[in-house]
Amino acid sequence: MKRKALILFSVIMMLTMIPCYMAGDTDYTQYAEVLKDLGLFNGTNKGFELERAPKRIEVAAMLVKFLGAEEEASQKKYTHPFTDVPSWADHLVGYMYEKGLTTGISKSLFGSNNLASAKDYTVFVLKALGYDLTDFSYADTMKFAVEKGVFTADEKANLETGTFSRGKMVYLSYRSLFTNLKSGDGTLGAKLGKKNIETIEPPIKVMLKRTQNSDKPGSVIHKLDKSTMPAPYNEFEYLEVTGLSSNMPIDMSVITYLIPTKNSEDYRRYNNDTGSGDGKYDRTVFMLFDADKKLLGYFDISGKEQFGNIPVEIKPATPYVLKIPEFNSGTAINAKGEIVIDREKLPVEMKNYAKIAIKAGRLEDKSVIEYEAKSIVYGNYNKSVTKGNFISGLNNASYVSDQITLFLYDESNKCLGYAYLDGRPIIKLMKDELDKKGIVDIKKGLAYIANYGKVSVYPNIGELSEYLDNPYSYSVTGFGLDFNPISAAYSKYSNVVFTPRVMTLDGFGSSNGMSRYMELVTVYNKDNELLGYHKITEADINNRPDLFKTVRVHLAEPTSIPLHAGHFTVSYYIDGILDEASTRKGGYNTEVRDAQGKIIAVDLLNVFYIPSAGLELKVESNEADVTVKSIELK
Repeated sequence: MKRKALILFSVIMMLTMIPCYMAGDTDYTQYAEVLKDLGLFNGTNKGFELERAPKRIEVAAMLVKFLGAEEEASQKKYTHPFTDVPSWADHLVGYMYEKGLTTGISKSLFGSNNLASAKDYTVFVLKALGYDLTDFSYADTMKFAVEKGVFTADEKANLETGTFSRGKMVYLSYRSLFTNLKSGDGTLGAKLGKKNIETIEPPIKVMLKRTQNSDKPGSVIHKLDKSTMPAPYNEFEYLEVTGLSSNMPIDMSVITYLIPTKNSEDYRRYNNDTGSGDGKYDRTVFMLFDADKKLLGYFDISGKEQFGNIPVEIKPATPYVLKIPEFNSGTAINAKGEIVIDREKLPVEMKNYAKIAIKAGRLEDKSVIEYEAKSIVYGNYNKSVTKGNFISGLNNASYVSDQITLFLYDESNKCLGYAYLDGRPIIKLMKDELDKKGIVDIKKGLAYIANYGKVSVYPNIGELSEYLDNPYSYSVTGFGLDFNPISAAYSKYSNVVFTPRVMTLDGFGSSNGMSRYMELVTVYNKDNELLGYHKITEADINNRPDLFKTVRVHLAEPTSIPLHAGHFTVSYYIDGILDEASTRKGGYNTEVRDAQGKIIAVDLLNVFYIPSAGLELKVESNEADVTVKSIELK
């Protein structure tokens, strides 16, 4: 099994004493993840449940794990006299009773559902370290643990303050792995054979100054005082700031796609609180980079913390390591197009998965896999997540391609693993169903033109009607290049009712305006039933020059005003009624000047026009001092 690791922390570090850190607002999840990876903590069917208080039976289960006796307890099945022990824990309590580690709370009761205190759990930890009640008294348990280095005096105070939670139990368990045994033969972690325990370093506390920018209303200034920051953070040369919604994991933005940008003026960063800046987000993440643009660390602040000196904790960043393992068993695609999971054939650590999700394409890059695995449940793809033992490829058509990446999750949305599937059987089922309904690839009736870096799509209703049954509306949708056009056509999208209106798509660096996405046109009838589809290719661009005209706009008076794209509006009237949805600003690249050099006309290029009854084209000026006299089609 591949080694799983936390994204932001080093994977392999030999056992060593770690710096102690425990604050009242500590996030214990990272410690729970480490213990789970080590096989020392499983959580519940509801996740880690780190906020609630642990029960005595849960504490007992942890003790047996930390004694390294779980296998013996399972094999020997020692008996006990207690009547309140759940069946899943019989062997654990039996082991503890057999070894004299517990006498229960009475002769017949173990106290399984009683809540455990910090002192109760510390007793168990000390026993795992080899101590017993001949070494300390119950009353002096916490003091004794401090003396033996299990935790510090400050941590003792935190453990005893408020509710002793499962999170605190997890932290105390993690700390104990680095504590020396009573025998002096190394640490508890070494005794348990855990040689690759991740060392979680404490964050560095600094002050962020956040003020309004008097020179630029609506923006703020972020400033860090490098003189107050320890190495290596005081060596940062670049600062990047980004906003996150409340449910987005921080490490997605920190690790995956962000590009650092050099900032001047003492590392200030301007962000518009009222527009596209960090102010509209629940959290703002700050990243520090060295001169080589290597990420040193990051911190985040709540969107509610607006101005003044804000205390923050810089967390270290270490090399990216993919923590999601790949698996290649236990999945199949059935005759209905369903992706079916056989739990018994899955790797053991994935058998108790709770959710399934799929993503089009074979995701090879580790950072992309990590990003998409989280995006599916936290971002725009959450509709593809389902519970149960199968997910319908047909009903999730927009997430299907020739290749599919499947993800498994636990109840808390942690991704357990991913697998690659051949999506072509699902695509074939879709194609067969479209063929049976007479849904065709549209070969004529659509015109495409490249205009100013964009592809514009125009329907020729008359031609479409020759072979499609009552075409009424259409949609132009962009997809990633790894999507299959059959899959995209199979899906339903927002439709545009037919008129001479235009749908445009941004182009990316191509002379003909084709984008880095796949553009798909779909045509529907009045009942929103799919009639046909077409994937736009480079061969389609400028395929119907007969439907596009150059419109010469004659001005009422010569003008010296510099005219540019957007100074004129092109509108279509159908039987004398303005079709507002088709109104658009027109561009041009030709001017007609008189002998004095003044503009007397402009040419609007590639204007869509079908010379049919009831259709009228009008052009109006958007400039107050410029009036259109007439137009001429060329």
